[in-house]
Amino acid sequence: MAMECRQNFQNYVKTNPMYKDSNRPWTIIERLSERIIDELLKEVATEAKLDIMINDIYNMELQRE
Repeated sequence: MAMECRQNFQNYVKTNPMYKDSNRPWTIIERLSERIIDELLKEVATEAKLDIMINDIYNMELQRE
């Protein structure tokens, strides 16, 4: 049974275009996840800068009064 499943998988790999390329699916997933993480980190950093700026403006306004 195990050998039959392995043979079926190998046949599937041969016919699936995703495996014909030199890029393996996990490599593509790795690249995508790296991009997503980079974008999220940039967004978080931008939001953190905005929070600091808002706090600074708020504090400046309070000091005027």
